[in-house]
Amino acid sequence: MVSAASDKMLTSLRAAVEFVEAPVRNCILTAGSLPGVRGCGRVGMLCIVLQNILQPGPRFPRPVPS
Repeated sequence: MVSAASDKMLTSLRAAVEFVEAPVRNCILTAGSLPGVRGCGRVGMLCIVLQNILQPGPRFPRPVPS
């Protein structure tokens, strides 16, 4: 099930890729939220995660080497 926020994230990522006229595999998102990371995975985009260790909140899972 895709939430409205997730759907909006996916739409935004796809629109950004179309705007720069580049293949999605050549794009990288700098994300600071788990929904951004998940959105990247769904559209096939690479992602760099920036996590603020000073803010309380959920942690990102450990990266899985690919």
